[in-house]
Amino acid sequence: MTLEPLYRVHGNRKYEVYWNAFSSNEWQSNEEQRQALARRTVDRVLPGDEQNEREHRVQGENTWPGENRWRHAVGGGWFSWEMKVLPGLPQELRVKYWGGDTGGREFRLLVNGEELANQTLDNNRPGEFYEETYPLPERLTQGKQKITFKFQAHPGKMAGGVFGCYVLTRVGPK
Repeated sequence: MTLEPLYRVHGNRKYEVYWNAFSSNEWQSNEEQRQALARRTVDRVLPGDEQNEREHRVQGENTWPGENRWRHAVGGGWFSWEMKVLPGLPQELRVKYWGGDTGGREFRLLVNGEELANQTLDNNRPGEFYEETYPLPERLTQGKQKITFKFQAHPGKMAGGVFGCYVLTRVGPK
């Protein structure tokens, strides 16, 4: 691989590129985890990916995507995506957040209008991404092929940023 400074490749802007560095054992473990996640994935949203969000019927008020593949809503706004589910199977929603987010990020997570969780992002895990997992009660998926997840900011607050959203089959006890 030939590495060349990005400033030579794309105008005079400053860019940075980050790669994960793994030992052989870490690489193997990471690959096994990635494959296990892929086997459990029912559907996923890639915030900020215009085509993917359109396929998931993105809607909202006072919301927009960020350049680094995230979405949030400000000033009490909201955003939602329609995602596939498998009726009759235990499932969960996994949402990826930036652990350093602060500044009034308080919101409700709703499923078809019913509250699933209240979430506050306030430097929960500084300097790293992390994921929260929300079990989906079977009554919310029963008889349905798709459900709508809505991130609703509390009045005057922000919802997100959300960096990824997965519906997964559940492993282990409910």
